[in-house]
Amino acid sequence: MSATPATIVAVVCPPAHCGSLTGQLEVIGGVTIRESGGVAGVVNRVGFTVRRRSDNAAIAANEEAAGTRIAANGSVTVPVMMHFDEALAESNMKIVVSLDARDDNGHQITSTTEIEVLRSTS
Repeated sequence: MSATPATIVAVVCPPAHCGSLTGQLEVIGGVTIRESGGVAGVVNRVGFTVRRRSDNAAIAANEEAAGTRIAANGSVTVPVMMHFDEALAESNMKIVVSLDARDDNGHQITSTTEIEVLRSTS
């Protein structure tokens, strides 16, 4: 898995994304999942958890891509879009990305990566 971009800046969530909620930050990016073993498969789950680095506390979580098919030697990009309470954020955070998939030969595949999240200063 690879993240695009590798570092995401958490910014004030605009009303177009967060509606009437105030005091929210948002992170937007993507994670590309590449199949490199030559066997197609299905993504069962991609979990995203925003965590503070100071105490590893989870401040937001989401799941995406259940049932997404990946062709042999192919790739798929899963969007990362979450918002969370600004009061829970700190200047240096991370998104922990966890993948659960199964290839067409029945093998379970798991992978984890992290995306750096910096809090906007504006």
